[in-house]
Amino acid sequence: MGSVGSATWNSISMFLPFLILRIVIAFLTAPALNALALGDEATSGLGIHPGFLRLGADFGGVILCGAATALAGPIGFIGLLSTYVMRLILGPDLRFLIPMSALAEAVILTISDVIG
Repeated sequence: MGSVGSATWNSISMFLPFLILRIVIAFLTAPALNALALGDEATSGLGIHPGFLRLGADFGGVILCGAATALAGPIGFIGLLSTYVMRLILGPDLRFLIPMSALAEAVILTISDVIG
């Protein structure tokens, strides 16, 4: 199922540009994604194109998931659980949810790797 123990600094340095790109995309789209939670019509009324927003956010998520899977293997998908756990604790505001989910993902992935 993969392991984070097999990661080297060389492979992490290859992953770093994707991580930085995803962080930038996440923080740029977070306020607009909060508006998208109101619905497509409300989002359009606020001057945000919902299709373009979804495309950009999805692109960032796919980049990050692909890079994490390439680095650590399928065990990286356990980190997807962190967003749901943090949403229960923090609520739906993505400005807080995104950074806290990243921290929670690191903790959940480390614990899963140790248990595995």
